[in-house]
Amino acid sequence: EDERVVDLFVPAMPAGTMAPLLVLLHASGESPFVMASESHAGELAARAGVIVALPPAPGRRWDATVSSGDPTTPSGDATYILGLIDRFGLCQ
Repeated sequence: EDERVVDLFVPAMPAGTMAPLLVLLHASGESPFVMASESHAGELAARAGVIVALPPAPGRRWDATVSSGDPTTPSGDATYILGLIDRFGLCQ
């Protein structure tokens, strides 16, 4: 199981309220902290009423490669991001 720690910015909202999920991926060589700072993720979450997730890439580099032998199998990072969407996409 992937043990990455995801930074989440959750807007203030009444209990039971649904909010859209926005996943922000940092640039290669950067970090979620830098992405949060440069994008003003906390302000974005509050202003737009969205949950902002900033996951880290292992070694600060995303693996988005597709296998030439099996182009339908997503990379490990793509699988991880899809799991985040499944986990946080319906947050209340």
